[in-house]
Amino acid sequence: MVKTRSKTKKQVKIISVRKPMRKKTAKPASKKSEIGTFMQLVSKIDVELGKYAFAIGVLAALMFAFINMNELPKEFGAFLIVVGVIIGLINITHKERNLFLIATIALIVTNGANIGSLELWNIGRFLQAFIWNLTILFAPAAVIIALEAIYSLAKKR
Repeated sequence: MVKTRSKTKKQVKIISVRKPMRKKTAKPASKKSEIGTFMQLVSKIDVELGKYAFAIGVLAALMFAFINMNELPKEFGAFLIVVGVIIGLINITHKERNLFLIATIALIVTNGANIGSLELWNIGRFLQAFIWNLTILFAPAAVIIALEAIYSLAKKR
C-alpha cells in the first residue's frame, strides 16, 4: 500500500509492508530449559521444606517440653535430631552461616545455666527442658554448618 502526503511542496511516499500473521507453534522445549525448570522447582521446594522444618522443629521442642520436663524420650530426641539435620542441610545459607553458629553457641551456653532453679509456677523446669530440646534440635545443624565452614576455609588454600 502506497500513501502520499504533501508537505511544503514536496511529496513524501510512505510505504508500509505488512507480513501476514502466522500462528505461533509451540517449540519443543530443549533439555537445558527442562533441567533449569526442574532445578527452580527443586530449589523452591527446598526453601519451603526448610521453613517448615524450622517451624516444626521449634514447635516440637516446645511441645516436648510440656509433655515431659524431666527426661526426653528417645523417639522425641531422634525426631529433633532428624529435623535438625534437615535444617542444617537446607535452611542455612552461606550468608547466614556465621550468625547461625554464634546463635547456636549462645543457645548451648544458655543450656548450661541453672534455669531450673526458678520455682515460680514450675517455669524454671519448663524453660530448662525447652532450651535442652532446642539444643538437641540445633546441635546437628550447627555441626553440619561448622563442617561446611571448615571445608570452605580448607578449600581456599
